[in-house]
Amino acid sequence: MTQTPSAEALAQSRSVVLDLSRLPLIFTRWPVAGPTELELQQYCDALSEVVLRGEPHVFLADTTGCRLPSPQQVRMLLELQRRVEPHSRCLAQAFVSDSAAMNAVFHSLRWLHLTKQAWCVSPTVPAAEDWLRGYLRF
Repeated sequence: MTQTPSAEALAQSRSVVLDLSRLPLIFTRWPVAGPTELELQQYCDALSEVVLRGEPHVFLADTTGCRLPSPQQVRMLLELQRRVEPHSRCLAQAFVSDSAAMNAVFHSLRWLHLTKQAWCVSPTVPAAEDWLRGYLRF
């Protein structure tokens, strides 16, 4: 996992990218091949650390073109939600996907662990960013 990558690095990354360069926007980009379980655990640990600082933020995950997560990875993401949710000051979450199957994964995670934040799935990063701007009122 890397932090604050260039646009070129985002496009070529083979692991999950956690970009904190535009806080209060937390931006993540998933690799097309998908992360390994170790990479996903490292990402979850790093994201937890940022979220648990208690600062208001919005979250954007771009999974355009990515393969579906494995059942183990879905469990890891669900555990991440359960661990940070009680302490999070996340105002809204947006997920970008070009796949109906990935959209279903997002919806299932949402229903397996309901969160208090506003939430959407968007077809593009610019559309997701526009939607998130409405929640940056702090």
